[in-house]
Amino acid sequence: MSWGGSNAPAAQASLMSIGCLGTEENKKHSKCIFELISKELNIPPDRMYITYTNAPSSAVGYNGTTFHDILG
Repeated sequence: MSWGGSNAPAAQASLMSIGCLGTEENKKHSKCIFELISKELNIPPDRMYITYTNAPSSAVGYNGTTFHDILG
């Protein structure tokens, strides 16, 4: 992966949740994830993106149905 013209370590992540993401939650998740990636993989926080997706339960399938039916 090239980031800003450099091939130094970089990362891209995505986190999907069903109805449990938002501005404040994402700030907390970002803090934890960036700290972990920086510590364990030695990737600086300014060389990583995280994309958050807050999906409705009807948009996530599992075991032949959707979470809309599972969570009822």
